[in-house]
Amino acid sequence: MNINLDLSVFMRDLDKNCSKAQKKSFQKGELITSYIAKRNQLCLLLSR
Repeated sequence: MNINLDLSVFMRDLDKNCSKAQKKSFQKGELITSYIAKRNQLCLLLSR
């Protein structure tokens, strides 16, 4: 198991290989659970 995750490589690969993936940015402190629940989505929260 590789635990060293390079976020830039991960996001590039996600964009390239997953046609249904979307990137969404949120402001610090913004509530995002209702955004995800309304759209029946899975969220990977990445912090930079």
